[in-house]
Amino acid sequence: MIIKGLEVHNFRNYDHQKLSFAPGLNLICGENAQGKTNLLEAIYLVGTGKSFRTPQDRDLINVGSGASAYQVQVQVESKWGDLILKVEYDKKSGKTITLNHTLLAKRSELLGYLTVVIFTPEDLNIVKGGPSHRRRFIDLELAQINPGFRSNLIDYSKVLGQRNNLLKQVQNGANPTLKEVFDVQLTELAIRLTAKRIEALHRITAYARAIHQAITKDREELALEYVSSYPAWGGQRTRILDGSWQVDQNEQREVLLKYFKAKEKEEIQRGATGYGPHRDDLNLLVNGRDVRTFGSQGQQRTAALALKLAELEFMKEQTGEYPVLLLDDVLSELDKTRRKYLMDVVKDQVQVIVTSTELDFFDLDQLKAAKVFKVANGKVNQL
Repeated sequence: MIIKGLEVHNFRNYDHQKLSFAPGLNLICGENAQGKTNLLEAIYLVGTGKSFRTPQDRDLINVGSGASAYQVQVQVESKWGDLILKVEYDKKSGKTITLNHTLLAKRSELLGYLTVVIFTPEDLNIVKGGPSHRRRFIDLELAQINPGFRSNLIDYSKVLGQRNNLLKQVQNGANPTLKEVFDVQLTELAIRLTAKRIEALHRITAYARAIHQAITKDREELALEYVSSYPAWGGQRTRILDGSWQVDQNEQREVLLKYFKAKEKEEIQRGATGYGPHRDDLNLLVNGRDVRTFGSQGQQRTAALALKLAELEFMKEQTGEYPVLLLDDVLSELDKTRRKYLMDVVKDQVQVIVTSTELDFFDLDQLKAAKVFKVANGKVNQL
């Protein structure tokens, strides 16, 4: 899968910009605050239907131009053929998404036509940050390539919100009888969601361990643990290992329903659902120790890099083609060894669009093979 072209209108600090990309390495260089990341954001928006920087579409409009709308269009070459994907937003009429000029009914229908993996300095929070960063890592991965998971995740969020509203109403004297209905609905969705997460993590773990061992020259071993928010699988931690591992959904359904019943008073008092996939976590272990707590900064960055590169391989396995890799000023966060490994792995097999303030991070051969753009004040010129 490659992006052949990008065109933006009134997006962030761009009035109008049109770019064509090479199938291999594309470098977008320039000083800070000139608009480099905005171009990656535009690509990500068309791939996923939303920004990775803000939940508000109105924030993406070029306010300096006096516009009330933006447009982003990408030409994609993939197993689906040549595609034109467009996302438009108007303050009055809202967002519209089209595929080959045909209107899509909802954002989820867009996912899968342009798969992307983005790696930013903030992605180090996969290791260092709270559980929401790690849940987002796996959920976004699966949502792009698995329509069933995507639908399950949307339904789970809806039922979770309804159940939380009911818990708040019960605090104020409402009849709690309806809670049992929501317990059953949420449990069914939760079990399927968790099973898909763990199934995917088995494959991702296999790739990540191999990549991590290569970066550390076999000195360190990476392992992942899925940490449930309730006592699942005979305990709360499940080590993700190579090979197949199946969730006994009947058993887990019974466990979670019983847990909801046992924690009923606690949840009503809190007014929120405290157990389920929305509270689960993922532990990253290096040589058996939690890298978030005991790892050095270098070990944390190596683990994050291994997971991101494992994303590429997993998506290739599941879809038959590599996603586009977006690197947003991440090379400055990696030392020379990790930078070289990253660029060597993706060379000649993945389209890479990378932003950087410096060209010194790339060797002469990489620069000769790359398409290089210079960004200044919302204007892009090819060098």
